Amino acid sequence: MNNSKLQAFCLLVELKKLAPVAKALGITAPTVSFHIRSIEEEYGIRLFRTNAGGYRLTEAGEGVYHYARQMVQLQKDMDRFIENLLAGHIGSLRFGASGLPAHIFMPDLIHQVSTTYPEIRISLEVKTAPEIEKKVALQELDFGLIMETKQENPLLQYETIGEDALVLAFSPSHELAAQKDITKEDILKYKLLLHTSSSSTNHFIEKWMDLFSLLFTQLSWIL
Repeated sequence: MNNSKLQAFCLLVELKKLAPVAKALGITAPTVSFHIRSIEEEYGIRLFRTNAGGYRLTEAGEGVYHYARQMVQLQKDMDRFIENLLAGHIGSLRFGASGLPAHIFMPDLIHQVSTTYPEIRISLEVKTAPEIEKKVALQELDFGLIMETKQENPLLQYETIGEDALVLAFSPSHELAAQKDITKEDILKYKLLLHTSSSSTNHFIEKWMDLFSLLFTQLSWIL
């Protein structure tokens, strides 16, 4: 059933005259009459009785009105839902992040999004950078925040949002504290606490030790 016909029918029930219905819908009175006749012909029933007071529902018309009103309202609800969805006011966002970005950036980001768009459902998945990249590429996540891996996936778009320095930390009383230049050999004399082998941080540490140089890592948005 055409929704325009149902709208005209429901308004005629409520307003009882053709002219105000036509004005409300931005159509002509003959068009309103055509819509009513079309419904009556389709179902083989009479919807209204007419008199000096305007249009009055028949018994069959009352039954049709009960369902037509619900159908018109459902259409309005669906239109409103689509409008809000396209405007970004409702829906869901699936965030992903590797370890450090998840702890440093995600709490504030999630707070800002949830405050601005309270109807948006937000989920966060924390995994290693390569796993987050893979999930974004497979569209299992909408966005990812990771430590840069230098192995960019051609299916993704990357945007740098900040830089963070990797540093070697030890006690002021440690033997290395008195040294100005620290080499790989110096470090390997002592025990180190590292991330897991799949961690981006561990990847950078190993690269730094291989190159004998300080390394800066970057945090990237995956779009």
